[in-house]
Amino acid sequence: MIAWAIWNCRNSKLWNDTCDSPSLFHTWVSSMSAFGSTKWSLPPTGSLNMNFDGTWNEAEKISGAGVVIRDDTGNFTLALRDGVVWAATRGFHKIVVEGDSLQIVGALTDASPNLSTIGQIMDDVKHWLPTITEEVCTHIRRQANTVAHRLARFCLSVANQCDWFDSPPLFVAALLLNDLLYVIWFFIGLSHLVSLLG
Repeated sequence: MIAWAIWNCRNSKLWNDTCDSPSLFHTWVSSMSAFGSTKWSLPPTGSLNMNFDGTWNEAEKISGAGVVIRDDTGNFTLALRDGVVWAATRGFHKIVVEGDSLQIVGALTDASPNLSTIGQIMDDVKHWLPTITEEVCTHIRRQANTVAHRLARFCLSVANQCDWFDSPPLFVAALLLNDLLYVIWFFIGLSHLVSLLG
């Protein structure tokens, strides 16, 4: 869309000596920021990004959890079920922790005792979380958490914990690439728009 707008403005200027107001582009970019928040984004330079998701199969009474950790260039670092403890016990710091469950994110930011069935798990995560991040866990939309969601769904089909280092499993490789391509596309589009308006 940005490329088309730039091309259209260029042609209007070239053939009709007119061009849409830069404020129109600004309005469009502002409206796209809401769309951008539904996709995965890079963590700050020097940081890691940890996305988590969980799933429950009521019929079989089994659960699965997925965690994916990526660096500030979008490279897959690892994926496993217990990312927070794994990262903390290995000395990782500066990790942006994100998940699409409002209940879990809310439970992690709530200081009162959690007496639910997952209370002990939340207490463990609250214990380890400050060792890997200075920020609280943040909520993201499901569309920005597709890799962790797919890993969690996969965990329903296996009996043992699965850990991958250096290379992701093939069933999430395309999702990781899609996230990275979106980030690249978004920044290239914005830089072209800025150069056109500047």
